Amino acid sequence: MIDLLKTKVKKRSKTDFIVLTGSFLVIFLLCSRLDVLEVIHNFSRAHETYEVDEIFTALILMTAIFGLFAYRRWQDVKILSLFCEELSMLDPFTQLPNQRALERLLLQLKQGQSYPCSFLLVDINGLENIKNTLGLDVSEQVTIELLYQISLKLGTDQLLINRNTSQYMIFCPVGTAQSNAFLIEQIKNIELSSRFNSLQAVKIECVAIVLLHFVELQTIFEALDEKLLQL
Repeated sequence: MIDLLKTKVKKRSKTDFIVLTGSFLVIFLLCSRLDVLEVIHNFSRAHETYEVDEIFTALILMTAIFGLFAYRRWQDVKILSLFCEELSMLDPFTQLPNQRALERLLLQLKQGQSYPCSFLLVDINGLENIKNTLGLDVSEQVTIELLYQISLKLGTDQLLINRNTSQYMIFCPVGTAQSNAFLIEQIKNIELSSRFNSLQAVKIECVAIVLLHFVELQTIFEALDEKLLQL
């Protein structure tokens, strides 16, 4: 949705620029043919007591003031646009980066050529059963606790990303097969402490791939899903 809005704003800006430029040229040609400024000058000299010529000074000052006002409003809109774009990259429930943020990350990787790197897929099974038996609140508490425990296993350069309600991605900028296996083992050994016996049904599966070059996001998802099905 935000990409569509940004595209519309860019098109509208181009249209406005063309319209304003065309309007300026038309008005300039009309005024030059009618000698408007000379007419006003002669009128102001003939009726000097009315100080008509001072209107131009006031108009120039008002133009400068409105220009400053427009610039400040443009800065405000720019800040709000960046804020809205940042919000669009966060999952509203977990406050984790979402798939849109993941796409932006891949674009940066493509431009920076930061390879090899790794992506891990964390699949949480059993949350739907908890939701059905204990309610939505308990299911959300379990999800938050799991994400907190997973975040404790991550390094400062690793990023946890929301894919959907039961699957999460982990980006490792310096990930090898050995480091991925160690991280997977740590995540799979996470235990939940709760008075609800139903939480024992929660099971965490985790798979990883190492990227040696840029690939599309859909290709990454397909490779991780295929590995997950093989477990």
